[in-house]
Amino acid sequence: MRKAFNFLFILLTMSWCFGQSKKEFKRQGLSALSKGDFVTTKENYLKLLEKGEKTWETYTILGDCEFHLGNSEDAIA
Repeated sequence: MRKAFNFLFILLTMSWCFGQSKKEFKRQGLSALSKGDFVTTKENYLKLLEKGEKTWETYTILGDCEFHLGNSEDAIA
């Protein structure tokens, strides 16, 4: 029983350390946006969408990134 508990504890600790939260993706995306790095911003905000962050702000920033990357049709969608 103790071995199973230790294994579970290690597994949960590793997943907590390597998993990024929504807050971290948003922070990295906004940092890249302020530097004009639209590709990195788009990648981080797409990860936010995968994690369920479907807000007006997320879609607006993704549209802005698409526009600056020259994908006007995707920006409108």
